[in-house]
Amino acid sequence: YPAVFYACSFLFVICSFLVFLGTSLRRIPFHFIKAKTQYWNSFRFQKEQKSFFGVITHYFYYITTDYYLRYYTTVLIAAILGVSVHPFFFAYDLTLIFVRSTTIRFLLNSIIGPIKQIAMALVVFIIAVYLFSLISYLNFASAYPNESCSTMLKCFLVGLDQTFKANGGLVGYMIPTYTAEKGSVKASRMIFDNLYAFIVVVLFVQMMAGIIIDKFGEMREAAEDLKNDIERECFICGKSRGFLDGESVEGFKGHVSKEHNKWNYIYYIGYIREKPEYELNSTENFVRIKVEKGEVDWFPGYNEKGEDQILTFALS
Repeated sequence: YPAVFYACSFLFVICSFLVFLGTSLRRIPFHFIKAKTQYWNSFRFQKEQKSFFGVITHYFYYITTDYYLRYYTTVLIAAILGVSVHPFFFAYDLTLIFVRSTTIRFLLNSIIGPIKQIAMALVVFIIAVYLFSLISYLNFASAYPNESCSTMLKCFLVGLDQTFKANGGLVGYMIPTYTAEKGSVKASRMIFDNLYAFIVVVLFVQMMAGIIIDKFGEMREAAEDLKNDIERECFICGKSRGFLDGESVEGFKGHVSKEHNKWNYIYYIGYIREKPEYELNSTENFVRIKVEKGEVDWFPGYNEKGEDQILTFALS
């Protein structure tokens, strides 16, 4: 149904444009403020060196290096090409599920995260296949169909190719030593087949699965710990929900929404970053230095009387 296809295609182009527009409106103004602040602050008190061209240069740098702006731009371009050139380009837009789904990102990161361990496991696998290929070339070359083990290189390549293709791996690809007519089993071939199936096929698959599953479990546990911290502890002072419900008049919810609202601190950091350095007072300059170093010890403590203690030493 071409009409239905084109209707859905144009609808997808419109949706892609709206997502791109929303992302641009949300992130482009932020990059302009960031460019202006960082460029001007880089000259400290040398006002005469400031220039609008320098701000624009920094601005375009931040826009072109923004991951989400670049990604949603390519999504929009792919959708337009899918309508105007060939539907093949719509395949690229399927990658949206990797960006939007947290679970799928967890699955991908569980593979990408332990990439060094996976690479070493692959090295062990290749070495094991090579050793077994060497044994089969010297002793069981006639068991390979179509003379596919006439050279050592062929034996090795067939071993790599058939390990996960044939039923039982390479030993399933090789011609069995016993038939209904013969009714006998060659001991050396039986030992070779079982060792190959156990070491190369079973152990390697379990090794790879263990690495990926362990990483996925580690990431899921970290995500659950983060969620519990958000729901059970104050982001600013670190006091638990139970302590604040018992000691604070308004309880945990009142504390995190009024006394220690995290967004107030985020706005404060944004205010300090936007404000020129020569206009910062001692407290603001102290916080700016801490933020640039990635330190959070400027956050207020919470004493036994429930009173904030913040930056008293910054003014000394």
